[in-house]
Order: sequence, then structure tokens, then C-alpha cells
Amino acid sequence: MRTIALIIAAIALGGPASTLAFDLKPSMREQVKLGKSASEQIRKDPKVKVLPDTDLRVKLLRRIADRLMKTIPEKEVKSKPWVYSFDVIQDDEINAFALPGGPVFFNTGLLKMMDTEDQVAGVLAHEIIHVRKEHWARDYARTLEQQGLFLIAGLLLGVNDTLMQGASLLETYGLQLPRSRRFETEADTEGYAMMVQAGYNPQGMVDVFVMLNANHKGKPPEFMSTHPDEKNRIKKLQDMLAKAPQAYPPQTPIVGPWRKREQAILQVRGLLVGR
Repeated sequence: MRTIALIIAAIALGGPASTLAFDLKPSMREQVKLGKSASEQIRKDPKVKVLPDTDLRVKLLRRIADRLMKTIPEKEVKSKPWVYSFDVIQDDEINAFALPGGPVFFNTGLLKMMDTEDQVAGVLAHEIIHVRKEHWARDYARTLEQQGLFLIAGLLLGVNDTLMQGASLLETYGLQLPRSRRFETEADTEGYAMMVQAGYNPQGMVDVFVMLNANHKGKPPEFMSTHPDEKNRIKKLQDMLAKAPQAYPPQTPIVGPWRKREQAILQVRGLLVGR
């Protein structure tokens, strides 16, 4: 979600970036502060409707998240005091995202596509890993470092439009996007392990990517994307499933008064064809 990325960048540039003379990666404390500020801005935005705590979809999300969170080692909980929160946004866009430091948001557009709690757990585990592995902070630090190196090179070699355009393309396609795809792959594989440890069926994560692949029409090639190609992600996860030494429990269907209406809408849209 580009708007979210811009909010975080604006907060970061106005805050902890000024204290990062020797360490470009924001500290855990700074990440928590950034995430809290971005989360508050989302909630204050009149165009964004965050569902109340009493909504059954919010309760479902938090119950699944709580089960996943219990798998985090106590040592990590004490050494990395992230401030997690889990909320649902009333938005038809198929999206979920994690902010630095712990806030996680899940759109109703994505939630309504899901049939099982295991599918929800797959997405949540993926987003929690983004926080645990400090993906945003690591990317932020590397981006600043690389931009500084390109600036120095430009000053030494002489700045011209062709050089700067080439440097910009190299930074985007040769460094930033591949790094983002590596982070996404890490969130997939470690999120997979997290949901297995929590007792969920990882087939749910595979199902999510199958749905996303069916829904993404006209998507750019992988080298131009922040995320790996869904077909590649599906293949990797299916290989992990095939090598698993144990059998997994059956997936748990989502039960809720909103399900019948949403399933009917999806059927009309054709998103459940072949499932």
C-alpha cells in the first residue's frame, strides 16, 4: 500500500533519521515509535474505517494472532519488546500489511476471500515475521546507505542526467526490488514454520497464494516487482509441504454470520471457481 509507505517514510525522515549518524538502521525503540505514529495516522484518516474491537472479524483475527504469538520464544519477547496490534480495515482492496514495531492491519477485501482460519494464519504469520526480522528498518538503512554511495560516486565522476538515471535504475532494479523479494521470501518460509509450530495447516498459506495468483491480472514480471512471482512462491511452499515429515491437521473453516453473504459475492465474481 503506497500510502502507508509514504506515511512511514515521512515520519522516519522527520524523526529518527536525524539520530542515525553512525547507525542507519532505526533502533527497536524507534521502530515501535514509527509504527505507533503511522498507526495513529491511519486511524485518524477520515477515508479509512478501522473496524471496532467488538466486530467478529476483528475478534477472529486477534484470536488467530494470539495463537501464533505464543510460538515466539520468551527470550525474543524480552529482548525485542515489539508492540503488536491486530486490526481490520473496511476496504475491498486485497491487502494486509505490517508497520514497523508491530501494528498489523488486515483488509476485509482479503479476509472475505478466505475460507479457513489456516489461510488467515498464513497471512498473519507472514506479516509478523516482517516485524520480527525488522525488514522495514533493514531496507530503510540499506536504501539510505546506497543512496549515499551513489551520491558520492556522482560527485566524484561528475553528475549528469544519464548517469543519475542509470544510477536510479540500478538502485531500483538491481538493489531495492531484489532485497524486497528476499524479505518476502524470508517472511514466507519463516511464517510457514511459525504457523506449523502454532498447530495450523501450512496448506492454508499455499491456498492464499493460489487465490492471489488467480486475482492478479496484468501483474509486471518478477524483476519489476517488490514481491516474488506467486507461482514461484506456490512452488517453493509446495516443495516444503512435500518434504514435511509429519501430517498436518485439517484446516479449520471460518464460521461467522458474514460468511454466507461474502461467499455469494465471491461466487458471482468468479473467485471461487475451481476451488
